[in-house]
Amino acid sequence: MVGLLILAVLLLVPQSLSALAIETLLLGIGVVLIMIGRFRMQRMPDLPAYRHYVPALILAAFGVPIVAGAINLLVLAGGGLYWFVPAIVLGFMGAVTNAWVLLIEILR
Repeated sequence: MVGLLILAVLLLVPQSLSALAIETLLLGIGVVLIMIGRFRMQRMPDLPAYRHYVPALILAAFGVPIVAGAINLLVLAGGGLYWFVPAIVLGFMGAVTNAWVLLIEILR
């Protein structure tokens, strides 16, 4: 959710495309690095494999379009700002999924 908020604020601030590209590239790389760190720290042998891969895939689904959109903005080709739409949608889907697990399925 923090990454979604930061992305939304960056997109709302009036600035040049190159500054936006650099800022969003740093955000996307940060999200991907957090994903890698989280994936490596949460390796528990007693949990099923999908419990390791699903959170990492959710973060990757949010981070990869941000990096792709930032690179497209830097080279001024390939869709640019349209890459941030799937990042925001997938980010909200991941947040809702995590909230559902926290509220409903944690009691099981």
